[in-house]
Amino acid sequence: MRRFPALAIVLLVALTAGAIPKVHVTYQGFPYKRTTCELPTFEIWSTITLPSAPVTEDKKVVVGWLYNGKTYKPGESFTIPEDDVEFVPVWGTQDIETVKEERLTIKELRDGQLIIVREGAKYNILGGRIR
Repeated sequence: MRRFPALAIVLLVALTAGAIPKVHVTYQGFPYKRTTCELPTFEIWSTITLPSAPVTEDKKVVVGWLYNGKTYKPGESFTIPEDDVEFVPVWGTQDIETVKEERLTIKELRDGQLIIVREGAKYNILGGRIR
């Protein structure tokens, strides 16, 4: 006779009872703003999108969330495991390349038409290149 792992038995019982086990997800240093006393819970194996965090006064920004030895980027999908999760923020500074890249794209109104200039090339509003 084959033995089932303990989790499989718990899940089988939970599914037959109509409830999937839930775990807590927290972000170290970022308390939840909530109206109830309980922390939010998530069903195991569900997927969440990791949040970004505000830039601090000294221009530090969360560039990732560390969990279980792996760093996940803000906006990345994360599958909820079987245990509670605490993400640790990975701090960095705003990248100067990002600011420079934003300035390379210019939108201009010429003769009643919107022209986009990116790295010297001109495009119309639909993305077609203008010669």
